[in-house]
Amino acid sequence: MGSSLKRQRRMRWTLACLGGLLLVSADDVASAQVEVHDTGSKVDARKLDALVALELGEQGTSIDVVVTIADDATSAELVVRDEALSAERHAVVDLSGVTDVERIIALSVGELARSAGEPPPPPPLAPSPPPSPPPRDAARPESSRPVRAPYVLAQIGLRTMFSGGATVFTPRVEGGLSLSPSWRAGAFGYYGRASADDVLGSVAVDMVGAGVSTTFDFVRSDRVLVGTGPRLELGWMWGRGEGVGASTSSTPTFAATWELQAFTRIVRSAGVVVALDLGFAGPALDLHANDASDRSVLNLAGPYAGLSLGLGILPSRVP
Repeated sequence: MGSSLKRQRRMRWTLACLGGLLLVSADDVASAQVEVHDTGSKVDARKLDALVALELGEQGTSIDVVVTIADDATSAELVVRDEALSAERHAVVDLSGVTDVERIIALSVGELARSAGEPPPPPPLAPSPPPSPPPRDAARPESSRPVRAPYVLAQIGLRTMFSGGATVFTPRVEGGLSLSPSWRAGAFGYYGRASADDVLGSVAVDMVGAGVSTTFDFVRSDRVLVGTGPRLELGWMWGRGEGVGASTSSTPTFAATWELQAFTRIVRSAGVVVALDLGFAGPALDLHANDASDRSVLNLAGPYAGLSLGLGILPSRVP
């Protein structure tokens, strides 16, 4: 019995010492001025004072805190004023489902007090207005011209042979791709017809063929393209005569041409094309009169010059 009383006395003495230490510690901590507005008495003001004092430490001497609890106790409005820094911060704390209300409020007060000395965040920058489109007639950069865009040319031309002066009617259609702002490559098909008269009768030659072409545009603008390049073609021609001793003949033919071409846009990518040709054809038909003179009536072999005119669609520099 005596030993039990001694143990109780020792426990009471220990608790008294601990209580004294806690009181001394709480008194030593500088406390902030905390004002609580709580109509429903849902917050323990003394506990909140102690927790705020521990949270702020020495900074609490210059801090004033106003806590306003909502009527439904789901939120608290905090106002923290730092007299030393002449700063004030506001916040609303959500207390829904919170059991330790005083601790949550004290932590929020500490965060506001520490941020009181920091400058407020800058307001968000207003979005910059979109750039205005350039005027339609402004010069466009060379790189704006589409790459690998298709083109089509349809031309009607005449070739004049240097040997004998025969004239060949040569319509053709060409299509291909613009591989760069200044280089085009394509393929074409053509038809040709030539005729001549002689004292013994007349002769006529028809031809069909196809070829490949490439053009380098050395003058480029929004409306005008001027280019030059080679053309190679393979075909077949057949001739027939009418009159005394008339006969027929046919042969494959080959021609190599160098062309100077100018294109002028009229509407968007559509425009007019003009071309000058210099070339050489061979082998080709050389039709002779069927008599003792054996004179040449229609010779389509050898060098020639040509002129053609037509319409086309070339990719515009404006996308």
